[in-house]
Amino acid sequence: MDFSVTSILAITKLFARDPAAAARLVLAMNVPLNGSILMIALAGAANGLLSGAFFAVFEQQMVAGALATGAVLPPEMVSPLLAGLGTMLDLFVFGYAAYWIGTRLNGKGSVAGMMSVYGTLQIAIIVLTVPAFAVMAISVPLVPVFASFIFISVMLFIVIVTLRGLGHTVKEVHELPSMWTAVGVIVGALLVTFLVSNFVKSLLSPLFSGAA
Repeated sequence: MDFSVTSILAITKLFARDPAAAARLVLAMNVPLNGSILMIALAGAANGLLSGAFFAVFEQQMVAGALATGAVLPPEMVSPLLAGLGTMLDLFVFGYAAYWIGTRLNGKGSVAGMMSVYGTLQIAIIVLTVPAFAVMAISVPLVPVFASFIFISVMLFIVIVTLRGLGHTVKEVHELPSMWTAVGVIVGALLVTFLVSNFVKSLLSPLFSGAA
């Protein structure tokens, strides 16, 4: 797969506009499994960096707001490296669980196919999140009255793109007959991810005890 800036921006726009077409396009590329794993690993690493940047920028405002309102102080964040590793674990478990559960429902997808489309979707989400973070960072000092509205609006858009992308990813990869079946696969994969990831992180609790 071509990782040029132009191609990444194009696939991000397609996931936002027509996620079904985006999923079919990625499937047609026949991305090898190792390439898909690399994309998911990059998405996890980028997520860790963004999490660290978010807390670095907004930590003072969060603490000041908590002290002013008497709310609970925000937890101490783990390092961006550990946050990235935790995200990678979640992404890998979800991707494989979506493949495994889908095949049990007569889905025709492969591990490589699921990981390639899911990994590309994660890259697209990161591409959308970076400018969203920039907008939030600028809006807080410049227009604090509307900062919360801007934050909610931007994040709602990213959530919608993510959910639509996940639904069409599972449906197209497994060639499922309906979106409801795809939603069932996603719910099952989320449950498996919650159980497996939390079990692994509990074994490594000294590292992940401060993870948000």
